[in-house]
Amino acid sequence: MNSQKPMKMMAFKVMQGMAGRLTSSEWAFMELWQKIVRRELSPGEKISEETLAEMLSISRTPLRDAIRRLEEVGLLVRGRNRYLRVAPLCIKEAEEVSLIREKLESLVAMLAAKNHQSMKKEIGEARLLVDKMKGLCSHPHTPSDVLKLGDEFHAKICQISQAERVESMLSQVYLVIERYRILLNENRDRVGDISSEHDLVLNAIEKGDCDGASQAMASHISRARELYISELKKIIQEKGFVSRGNGR
Repeated sequence: MNSQKPMKMMAFKVMQGMAGRLTSSEWAFMELWQKIVRRELSPGEKISEETLAEMLSISRTPLRDAIRRLEEVGLLVRGRNRYLRVAPLCIKEAEEVSLIREKLESLVAMLAAKNHQSMKKEIGEARLLVDKMKGLCSHPHTPSDVLKLGDEFHAKICQISQAERVESMLSQVYLVIERYRILLNENRDRVGDISSEHDLVLNAIEKGDCDGASQAMASHISRARELYISELKKIIQEKGFVSRGNGR
């Protein structure tokens, strides 16, 4: 199992690496997903298939397959008159998807700790990623630097766990939660907190402490969820993003 790629990339079927292997529909899916999570296509924005086809310079058949997949993960929604709309940001969705992520990542951490004797090389590679994250604390960095190292760390823990089915489930969760992760990291520099939390997770894994690893990971994801919700409420109010299901 090659988990060197960030976990969200697994869902694009590029685990072996080369973009040239993507089909037209996979490429379109990846491009549209990135435009949605980066808000190049704004939350709540109406958009037609014609506009998307022109934007990507792609034919309708692979585009429609990409759109179907984005509808399946809830990032595009289709109205009664067949128009497309970028799914609004949603506090309830952010909370629920983060809870799912917490349960899955906690299981992964527990299984990684169970494998601490047989995966020492990979654990050493995870330690290097933690050290890189710590290094960002004292150097200029961007939100994308933090997200990339975070992705790589979590993917490495999945590799250590050898839990391929759980990893596959997580890849789908990442497709949905990424827009909230980006939003949070654009507005808060959490590199110090994240590096400390990753350190606690890895310390437990190195010791073979299954319960400790699971609990440290759950705390890490839970803390992020609290911040997603807090930041999302402010951003929806201040920037006027269309939202759904936010009456809490």
